[in-house]
Amino acid sequence: MFDSRRGRFATYGVISHLPGEIIDTFWIIIDQNLQGVFNLAKVLNFNLIDNQGLLSIVYSQEESIYSVTFDLNTPFRANYPELVLAYDDGNSQTILLPTEAQT
Repeated sequence: MFDSRRGRFATYGVISHLPGEIIDTFWIIIDQNLQGVFNLAKVLNFNLIDNQGLLSIVYSQEESIYSVTFDLNTPFRANYPELVLAYDDGNSQTILLPTEAQT
């Protein structure tokens, strides 16, 4: 899951709510901090939280007791979504909002 050599995308909902630098940060977190450390599922959860005015991203996934918080030196904005998902269908990977996920 989440092979950096496969196509990577972000949905319109994500692009319209987050700057490109933050979208890129999700891929960096996956590639440099999660890959090889955790057995990654098809769906990864990233909560965006206000940490004293700066953005923190909290990684988690279902059926795992682990979570990791990444503190960024990026201002937090109130209009950021609370939750962003990363989905790997085996061919490509997408950053999307929960409202854009098909159930």
